[in-house]
Amino acid sequence: MLDLFVIFTSSGIVLWSFQDQQQSSGNPINGLIQDRIIEGYEGAEDTYLYNDRQYVQYSRDNVRNLIFAAVYSKVVAGQVGYVEPLLAGVQRTFGSQFDARDAARKYADYEYDETFESLYKTVQEQQHEQDREAKMRKFEDTKKFVTTVAGSGVTEQEINERTSTNVDKAATELVTATAEQLRKQKLEALKNRKRGGSSKSKKGQTTPHSPNRTSRIEEKPVRMDYSDQAEYTAAEITSEDLARYQQEALQLGEGMGEVDYGTDEDLLGTTEESKATGLFSFFSSLTGSSTLTAEKLAPALDQMKNHLISKNVAADIAEKLCNTVKDKLVGTSASNFRGVAAVVRDALSEAMTRILTPRRRVDILRDVQESRKQHKPYVIVFCGVNGVGKSTNLSKIAFWLLSNKLRVMIAACDTFRSGAVEQLKTHVTKLKRLHGQVEGQADILKLFDQGYGKDDAGVADLAIRMAKEERFDVVLVDTAGRMQDNEPLMRSLSKLIKFNNPDLVLFVGEALVGNEAVDQLTKFDRALRDFSDSSTPRTIDGIVLTKFDTVDDKVGSAISMTYITRQPIVFVGTGQDYYDLKKLNVKSVVQALLK
Repeated sequence: MLDLFVIFTSSGIVLWSFQDQQQSSGNPINGLIQDRIIEGYEGAEDTYLYNDRQYVQYSRDNVRNLIFAAVYSKVVAGQVGYVEPLLAGVQRTFGSQFDARDAARKYADYEYDETFESLYKTVQEQQHEQDREAKMRKFEDTKKFVTTVAGSGVTEQEINERTSTNVDKAATELVTATAEQLRKQKLEALKNRKRGGSSKSKKGQTTPHSPNRTSRIEEKPVRMDYSDQAEYTAAEITSEDLARYQQEALQLGEGMGEVDYGTDEDLLGTTEESKATGLFSFFSSLTGSSTLTAEKLAPALDQMKNHLISKNVAADIAEKLCNTVKDKLVGTSASNFRGVAAVVRDALSEAMTRILTPRRRVDILRDVQESRKQHKPYVIVFCGVNGVGKSTNLSKIAFWLLSNKLRVMIAACDTFRSGAVEQLKTHVTKLKRLHGQVEGQADILKLFDQGYGKDDAGVADLAIRMAKEERFDVVLVDTAGRMQDNEPLMRSLSKLIKFNNPDLVLFVGEALVGNEAVDQLTKFDRALRDFSDSSTPRTIDGIVLTKFDTVDDKVGSAISMTYITRQPIVFVGTGQDYYDLKKLNVKSVVQALLK
């Protein structure tokens, strides 16, 4: 049932292959090399799903730098339990041939067909034998049989006696309860007569259930929507604050800063203090071992996984990073602590850097200039769960764009949360003052809103049309916060994105979360795919990571979020002021996680 079996080196040289008569669709081995060997996004699991049709099950020989891969259809996945012993047998027998050759003939053709066919036949027969021995259990052998009358061991006479007793007991209890209820009713009626009252309502007297009762609420509903007010004044800004903001705006216009945790840490763990307390102290007990095995590494890898989780890395991703380190160490010798620490550091650093380094670079300023040439605004949609700071960080990005001499329109598409429009009005008024908006001149910043209860996709469309007519450079679309499991609101977001086709969709997430970030991003991304009727649905293009200043060196959420979406972290929020917006320094974040 195997479609393909390939033996190749870690550098990609194919040493031997077996292919069934049925041709394998696509190129699953190339997919394995791209996603697992080169990019390493899926950790070190031994099964890879290619094109949702074929599984590639593989094993590595780190000593010889060889990879053994078996390809089979997803349809027969439950019938190929022999693949694992086949991989082990091939690794053992082929390894012997590989070792027997001199350096000049290491990568020449191998005569391995007969050996493989013998192994393949043997493991298939062993599985067939196991399948024959696995007989279906009788009902009498199951736990459920014990709960039946036959399985309980109770005779029919005992059952009749117990039933009779239970019926008599239930009847006695019912009679007693009825008598007690009648006694209470008579006592209550007697009390009513002594008070001069009656259990019945007097003629003309309204009861709580009377239809003629006057409503207790006679006031008209209070007006809650103040979004149509002409002005919404911002807090007073002192001259010192104004000068400080203008200085920060000049610096942002010259270039955005990066998050930096410093580079002076002893990341190799060579000092006595770091050996005792650092990340690499977990591996100190391995020094002097002849050859490292998965069993010897297990305790140290468990401790390293807990360390990464404490840094806010999601549990699944922490485990996969540990598997990457295990792959590098299994089969090697640990002659000294520095050697082991260096391998661990290099493996972790390489894996995390690969995850954090974006596949594509998001350059908003460059893309805005391209949109200008096409005489249309550059549209950015912000989405995320409730309370992560979407509106606040949208205003920070507006401050940055204004600092780069761009005209910005903000579309208030959160028509659900009370106060959302007023919040944006406050930001717009303050940002105009900070950037010296002169009365009578064209607006450098404008808020477009339609109040509450409107269709957010329609509001965004009207805002984009107005921005194009009035020649604004950028439209920032603020959307309502929504939980990832709220299907109606997720459908609404998908509709807004599909209908308006923005240039960039940014997910706003907190740096405080770990496993929750995985759930949020996975479901947001999936909802945008599932609820779009398009054959090429728009999904999340980048991430804004907020509250980064509150987590110290626990920056693992950056790893979790980029791992899930494979999209870059475009901005990092680092404070409460408009200028507290930075770029992510990949090297610095990796070092913070290794502390």
